[in-house]
Amino acid sequence: MATDEALLSVTGIHKRFGGVHALRGADLTVRRGEVHSLVGANGSGKSTLLNILGTLDRPSDGKYILDGQDVGSLGDRALAQFEKSLKLDPNHGKTLLNVGIVRAFGKQDLDGASQAWQQVIKLSPDSPEGQAAKRALDSLQSAHPGTSKPGG
Repeated sequence: MATDEALLSVTGIHKRFGGVHALRGADLTVRRGEVHSLVGANGSGKSTLLNILGTLDRPSDGKYILDGQDVGSLGDRALAQFEKSLKLDPNHGKTLLNVGIVRAFGKQDLDGASQAWQQVIKLSPDSPEGQAAKRALDSLQSAHPGTSKPGG
């Protein structure tokens, strides 16, 4: 993938929970190597968008492309297969690192974050992503000793 191509792209993302419209028409494009922040008031949809980006939830409307795959429209089984393919490919270390961040801070799923970071370390321990995952995992386990440990 060329560096100017989007690693992640969401277009017109909406998320509704019953009668509550939690996210209205979000657009975001992230290219390899870019760093973005998500800022907004309480209730503005930041966590909802992070949950969608981390494939923890699906958009009600709109398009979500992650590394060339339209993940926003995948069914449960196809999404699970796509996530499995990410976990097996060392080229997706940064994506898995970010999934861990979303799980830790968006969903407070500390074991899920730990597992994602452990996978990054397993795939490419000496890469920048592997080193970042080690630091994140050490910090998480220091702050929350009950969090799942590697191999357990």
